[in-house]
Amino acid sequence: MNASHATAVNTGRIWPAAIIGLLAMNVAIVGITVYFAQSDPSAAIEPNYYEKAVKWDQTAAQREASRRLGWNIVLDIDAPASGAGTVTALLTDRSGAALEGASVELVAFHNARAGDRRVVRTEEQPGGQYRGGLNVDRDGRWHFMVTARRGTETFTTEFDQDVVVAETGP
Repeated sequence: MNASHATAVNTGRIWPAAIIGLLAMNVAIVGITVYFAQSDPSAAIEPNYYEKAVKWDQTAAQREASRRLGWNIVLDIDAPASGAGTVTALLTDRSGAALEGASVELVAFHNARAGDRRVVRTEEQPGGQYRGGLNVDRDGRWHFMVTARRGTETFTTEFDQDVVVAETGP
């Protein structure tokens, strides 16, 4: 076998190896991208988004019904640096009087972690207050979706609130 023939054979093997190597690299990059896209809690898809879009008219009607009720809710969030925190909701009517006998549920998530939603079912306390456990593990802007039901009346609202996690001792 002469030297030129050996060089031609080696060159002929490099191209298929290079193509296979590039394809393997592409598969690895896609795999890494899919992994990070699925595991990052800051990237989130709205749950049941299609169903919510189909029922948009009902949602708009519920917002209007909530506005007509005139109820208001104020959240007080106790967020210790370690351990479970609590959220206390004060539910009031149009005149500011406390509303008792309701069931209050809320969904909360940090704006930077929309994929990490926390559902809180509260227990009624005296004076129109409703308390439940809420693990707040980071400072910042939190989004709250609240549903309060009393008898046949349903009140829904969504809002953002700044939350500060208590600092630990010196």
